[in-house]
Amino acid sequence: MREGVSRNLRRAHNWAAIAVAAPLLIVIATGIFLQVRKSVEWIQPVSERGSATFQPQVSQDQVLQAVRAVPQMDVDGWDDLLLTDYRPRKGIIKVRTPGHLETQVDATTGAVIKTGQRWNDIVMKIHDGSAFGGRLWLFLPAGVGALFLTLSGLYLGFGASARRWRRYRRDRRRSNWVVDVRQRSLTLTQFCFKYHYWAALVVTIPWLIVITSGLALQLRHEIPGVMPDYKRGVSSVPHLDYQQVLDVAKTIPELQVEGWSDIWRIYTYPEKGIMEIRTKIGYGAQLDAATGNVLDVYARGSEFWEDLHEGIFGRHQLNGVKVFGESEIDLSMWLFLPVNIITLFLWFTGVVVALRTTVKKAAPARKPATAKDMLGPAIAVGSIASSVGTELLLPDPGSGALSTQLRREDASELDRMRREARELVEQRRAAARRTARWRPDIADGTVRSPAQAPPGQATWHSRARAAWRRRTG
Repeated sequence: MREGVSRNLRRAHNWAAIAVAAPLLIVIATGIFLQVRKSVEWIQPVSERGSATFQPQVSQDQVLQAVRAVPQMDVDGWDDLLLTDYRPRKGIIKVRTPGHLETQVDATTGAVIKTGQRWNDIVMKIHDGSAFGGRLWLFLPAGVGALFLTLSGLYLGFGASARRWRRYRRDRRRSNWVVDVRQRSLTLTQFCFKYHYWAALVVTIPWLIVITSGLALQLRHEIPGVMPDYKRGVSSVPHLDYQQVLDVAKTIPELQVEGWSDIWRIYTYPEKGIMEIRTKIGYGAQLDAATGNVLDVYARGSEFWEDLHEGIFGRHQLNGVKVFGESEIDLSMWLFLPVNIITLFLWFTGVVVALRTTVKKAAPARKPATAKDMLGPAIAVGSIASSVGTELLLPDPGSGALSTQLRREDASELDRMRREARELVEQRRAAARRTARWRPDIADGTVRSPAQAPPGQATWHSRARAAWRRRTG
């Protein structure tokens, strides 16, 4: 029963690997790209620090004027901006355009610090499938398939480990038996399966965290408490300064804000006419950017799931709950990045094994060679040869004597058929030796007793007893 479940699960595991191969490759490759974005300036401009922290003194108009002075940004008014991102702990305001350009402005002095291209925003849309409208119908099923591959691979991998451990202990108890120690070269399928097995056992737990958090982010708009629905204000021109936003945030009990240290970020969306307050305890609020009215207050878990997806623990809370305690643990570069790279190797080896085993087994299989198949061609050739030889002894009815020319032609044909018969028999014997590796003592046509077996070679008797005990438990 257990062997049948494992066999069917392995078959389903292989077919699922083939089905999700293409989107999963995109997810893994772009995930590695995004994992290093904060360390590579070309992917995402590194966040600088302003002249002072927790002291925003510039107004919204001053921020716009500072960005307009940068020719590369090509900004004339608020309609040309995608958003602004104020970070109290760094003392800067990041201003982004729809063309994924970014300018960092000092929140205290209003000076422009740096300008650069944000390629990570484009890659992020490819990563979740929203760049080509496949977030729900293609990449979400691929994520579910990856979760199934992880769980089924976990079951199959640890089951195989348990079987190998039992076999190892059994062989240790029967150490007086002769075992086969001949070295055989690994085929591509055997190589991929062997190292796919060990690599999967290493990355299983962190990769399971990546998949589950990735599914939560993939459904961020559909699951309550992950990503809110954005409201709309009365004007696309923001009039609130940051000190007024802080005063409004203190009046909202869910945010638990007492000062700038309790606010993580403040986003301004000119197109929607709102300003969003985000805190580290997992709550957020939307304000009308022109009037300061509170439009919505909600639990926001997207930052928690994003940190978990990258391998950062303890920086954000989930709906006010400290899941990982007070301390912040960053495993993104030295653990989760190697896990993603190893997962790319798992993708390659898994696809190779799935294609070479599942698809190949689905094709009509060749019947293994038997003794009857070996002797059949030889008997047929022998019968033909005997008939030809009989015809050589018969006199020519027309001439009354044997024809020398015909005799020579028939003799050469007989020699050719004999040579082909011998070659065919040798090929059959070689094939039988390859398919009967478990009986090396009779592969060459001889039978040896256990005492006569060469050193390092198993006998048929020991192999048969071991196979019978494995079947009967």
